[in-house]
Order: sequence, then C-alpha cells, then structure tokens
Amino acid sequence: MTKKLLVAALLLAFTGMVASAQLRFGVTGGFTSSSTSLKNIKTSKASFYHAGLALQLGLPSGFAVQTGLLYQVKGTKAKGALSDSQATVGNIDVKYGYLELPLELQWGLDLILLRPYALVQGFLGYAVNEKVGELAGKAITHFGDSDFKSKLEYGYAVGFGIDIMKFQLAAKYFKNLGNLGPDVTVTSAAGQAIKNKDNFDGLAISLTVFF
Repeated sequence: MTKKLLVAALLLAFTGMVASAQLRFGVTGGFTSSSTSLKNIKTSKASFYHAGLALQLGLPSGFAVQTGLLYQVKGTKAKGALSDSQATVGNIDVKYGYLELPLELQWGLDLILLRPYALVQGFLGYAVNEKVGELAGKAITHFGDSDFKSKLEYGYAVGFGIDIMKFQLAAKYFKNLGNLGPDVTVTSAAGQAIKNKDNFDGLAISLTVFF
C-alpha cells in the first residue's frame, strides 16, 4: 500500500510539473568572438556571428531547458613564421561554419516579468563550410568526402542571461573540445602548426525573440 501511495504521489508531482511547463519557440542570433593557438604562430580573436532557431521548455522553480539549431561561425586570425625553412606564414584567416545543436540547462529567479538566470550548456556541431588562407603560398587542403570525424565539433559553455517577457539576452563563454578541423596536406612544418594546437574558445552574445 505504501509503495502504491508513493508511486501515485510521484505521478501526481510529475503530472503537475508537466502541466506547469511552458514551451516557447523563437529565433536567435548574435555576436561570436573566438580564437585558438597554433604552434609558433601568433593568433588573435576574430569576430563572427551566429543565427538560428530556439526552443525553450520552462519548468517550475526557475528552471528551464533550452535547445535549438544554430549556424555558428568560429575561427581565428594568425600571423607569424614557422620554424623550418620550408614554410613562412604571413596572415592567415581561419573560419569554420558549423550547424550546431546546443542543449542548455538554466536556473534563475522567476520575478514574473523577468528572470535573470545562470546557464550551463553542452553542444555538438558539424562543419558545413570553411574558409582558410594559405601557408607558404600553398592552399591548405581540408575537408574531403570521408572527413566525417574531422567535421565534428563538441564542447561546453557557461554564462548568464535574462528573460524579459518574450525577449532573452544571454552571454556565454564557450570551449570547443576535440580536433580543430581536419588534418592538412601542406609542408611538414605547416601541418604541425595546425595539428599541435588548442581548439576554438571565446564569447557569444545572443538575442532571442520568442513567439
């Protein structure tokens, strides 16, 4: 009897949570600043953008889960020289365009008209285009037809935001993990400069409008 009462109470609580949940669709876009580090090459931040769709599930007690589908551009600017005589680097612009799927947990204070919140996010993306300069006058060969693994990206983000009625403004620090693009087929020094690296990290600021 006690077990039945416990199950009934849990079902009732779950039903109440589902009934009080609020589902919102919207469009989102904003500013992305990212950089990385390359071996023996000075890099700096580059400014890009992101845009896409958002889906938010509002839960009781100030919690919310948010996801969507983004076109996210990340990259870096680089300048320097490599350590062997086979290659010299001038200026390199590195830019990848990803289709990105974020999954974000939010918690904040529900103040009726507004909700300031903190967030933690994981994301998974797939590169759909690229634009990379030349090393030593030789074009970098990147994605091939079978480079599925090289095109994948994943990582995490932390930040904060505020919901004001149908508008949402959020800022987050993100960190990509795993490979930074595919292997390259240029001179050995240039290849090592790309392979021995960190991955993209930076700041994203987003404005979302829900319907």
